[in-house]
Amino acid sequence: MSAPPVILIKMMGVFMVEFKSLKKETSSEIVVNRSKFICYICPVKHEPEAIDYINKIRNIHKTATHNVYAYKLLEYNKKRYSDDGEPHKTAGLPVLETIEKNNLTNIVAVVTRYFGGTLLGTGGLVRAYSGALLETLKKSEILTFKSCSVYQVVCDYKVYGKISAAIAENFGVIDKIDFLEKVNIDFHIEKINDKKLKKALMEVTAGEVALTFLKCEFLPV
Repeated sequence: MSAPPVILIKMMGVFMVEFKSLKKETSSEIVVNRSKFICYICPVKHEPEAIDYINKIRNIHKTATHNVYAYKLLEYNKKRYSDDGEPHKTAGLPVLETIEKNNLTNIVAVVTRYFGGTLLGTGGLVRAYSGALLETLKKSEILTFKSCSVYQVVCDYKVYGKISAAIAENFGVIDKIDFLEKVNIDFHIEKINDKKLKKALMEVTAGEVALTFLKCEFLPV
């Protein structure tokens, strides 16, 4: 059994220090007793994004028998599902439960079914819809998102190499570098490493580093 996420901080009504989600959109297809099940999954942050994605798949598969969906968001710990005409709790709920069993958040899943002429029964539907999602997850790259601080450091060219090395050595991730009159480095770092990195930057710049805090955000590390 997978370990639950560590509970530590509160954000948008949810206590969480990290979560897992997808790197990018993925899809796959399975056939069960001549019925075709096509599963699409996509990373999202907000409910309007999830709804837009569901509608996009519905428009692609307008002639499908069912377009079942489920999504789970960090934002207000929101969860939704739809059986889209399948018997109650045999389609959307198994998809949502599969998302939760795999400790995934900020994800929307749509499973499109083209009926093949054979009734699958309640148990068969549950297995088919959850199985379609599991098959897609096998093809997906899962990332761990952690609570991070996002900073910008402005430095002279002569200390740029030392600063970029200090960021990397202290588990920071450089997101962008602009070579202007001075070097502007945007980076993020897991909150637990904040103090260590600040100390390292002070040391390599003799206390003259210009470090600006930008925001807190869940980011892959």
